[in-house]
Amino acid sequence: GGIEWDFSSSEDIWEEIAEIVPRFKGISSEAVRNAADGVLVGDADGTGSQAANSSQATEANTGGVADPQTAGPAASVPFDIPPIPHDRYAFRLVVNRTLYDNGTLVSHCPSLAPLAEAAAARLNPAAVRELGISDGEIVTVASAASTITIPVKSDARVPEEVVVIPHNHSGADPRDLIVSGSTVTEVRISTIAEGKPTDSNLGTAQAGDRKVEMESRQEELESKEEESNRASEGVGLASKESRETVERGEQNGETNHPATEETA
Repeated sequence: GGIEWDFSSSEDIWEEIAEIVPRFKGISSEAVRNAADGVLVGDADGTGSQAANSSQATEANTGGVADPQTAGPAASVPFDIPPIPHDRYAFRLVVNRTLYDNGTLVSHCPSLAPLAEAAAARLNPAAVRELGISDGEIVTVASAASTITIPVKSDARVPEEVVVIPHNHSGADPRDLIVSGSTVTEVRISTIAEGKPTDSNLGTAQAGDRKVEMESRQEELESKEEESNRASEGVGLASKESRETVERGEQNGETNHPATEETA
């Protein structure tokens, strides 16, 4: 079954693509392999000159307006990003997406759902050592917006001053950390002292205190309700006894009334 495969390497496949697809003509597999950020389409040497010249020539022939059907892509234009103040004790937060997450298609497919791992804060191994923590250890990640609790995972692909947390995975949600309106979000990572709530997990301790307070208040309300029920039962019993007393008095009065008249 199947068809014959005439290619012996990925280079052979690319060479045929470059030969058949006009957009990729002149771009060799070697140029693609050596360009870390990719090769500008229509520019084999990566300088942008071919794309720029193609665009300029097209505009000249069409009265200064480029034809989107024939014009090559515009050459890249360098621009400067103003420096952003950096807290040397903090990490830059990067929120990424993964192939397998809690999306609808993956989560409803029995064979793919187990591939969606729980969320973890990925750090460079050097940063993990500097923080004095280990793989799998639970830490708090705090920003100006919020704080989350999440396990750590070493990843040599992550720069030392960056923490990468995936979106749409079970566990902590990194979107809670994002500071709206800021160019970047900086976070601080700290361990959780066993038995001692630190500043970063103070919210958890306060939540526990509120829970105890609510339980105590509920018990108090139940106790008051029980006392009220007892009081109501007591009033009802007293009313019943009063009615019985009045009824007995009336019966006695009716019994003695004729005797009174005879005496008179």
